[in-house]
Amino acid sequence: MSALRRWSRSAVLARLLVVLLPLVAVAAAGQRPATPFVVVLAALAVAWAIAPESPVGWIVLVLVIGWWGVRVADPLQPTVLLAAAALLGAHVAALLASYGPGRLTIDGPLALLWVRRALLALLVAPVAWAAALGLEGAPDQPALWTVALVTVAGLVLAAALALRQAAGDES
Repeated sequence: MSALRRWSRSAVLARLLVVLLPLVAVAAAGQRPATPFVVVLAALAVAWAIAPESPVGWIVLVLVIGWWGVRVADPLQPTVLLAAAALLGAHVAALLASYGPGRLTIDGPLALLWVRRALLALLVAPVAWAAALGLEGAPDQPALWTVALVTVAGLVLAAALALRQAAGDES
């Protein structure tokens, strides 16, 4: 408990957001999940807040997204946009918390940079939601999803290579 008292307010806030925002994303569905699921999700979110750079964050995100896809009666309801914002917020809070130990204050300009980036990334959510609504009544097209997955993977790989090359140029 004494270690927690030495944490900066910004670090505590970031870690608190890491715990609460995945639960907000689940609550946005408007239906009650099974209690064991909430307990496991909360425990994993706490673990993510303690070690924000650990891979447990991916497990939290995948659990919430998977629950929305499998258990929510209407996964395309408008509140899915709130869930997307909450998950993105949790990710950014964990990213900011991972910049240093809990006693380190999160730099304001750095936080603002990542919040702006998150808001820019969030612009994709309504577009994806509208596309999913438009395709809702269409027959299943497995080839479409394969092409989309390969396209996204290619774009991520190209961006990673470009960023790696740009980082190498600075050295």
